[in-house]
Amino acid sequence: MVQARVRTHLQLKQHSDMLRDLIKRDPLTGIANRRCLDEQLSQEWRRSMRTQHPLALLMIDIDHFKAYNDYYGHLEGDNALRQVARAIESMATRAGDVVARFGGEEFSVLLTNSTLDQAAALAEKIRQAVQNLAIPHVQSKVCGQITISIGVAGCIPPYPPFEGEDVSSVPEDPKIPEHGAPKTIR
Repeated sequence: MVQARVRTHLQLKQHSDMLRDLIKRDPLTGIANRRCLDEQLSQEWRRSMRTQHPLALLMIDIDHFKAYNDYYGHLEGDNALRQVARAIESMATRAGDVVARFGGEEFSVLLTNSTLDQAAALAEKIRQAVQNLAIPHVQSKVCGQITISIGVAGCIPPYPPFEGEDVSSVPEDPKIPEHGAPKTIR
């Protein structure tokens, strides 16, 4: 009788963990979803405020993806999204890096303890990895294959939190590092 209860509780825990993971995963690509990214960004922002370590974010968009879907169809579009997601994920391999599908054909990479220059270097590696996929895109206005555009932003949060201060929301005006404004990698 006790063994059956223990087994039941273990199964319930396993199912609960599985559901919790499904809530944070994009069903098409298998990477983190926007909800997971938002949670991690909030958590890492607060940590970065405490430690005064840099935080960076890459915003990635597949160029002319609507034209791709219109020409090749949504099944091929889904396949392309999965391939691009895997390419991005294969480059962002540090513990703490969060690769997420932001929406549609947009992806994000949250980079903890990364300077703007380090984030820009990773963005270039990701751009190259996607280019190396050589996925044909005859409707592209850029070239004959799928390409991505990447925006890079980084900062050190403006101040460490004061005792009792509410830091649950991201400030509207984060401090941009002196060495540059956001960069775009194309």
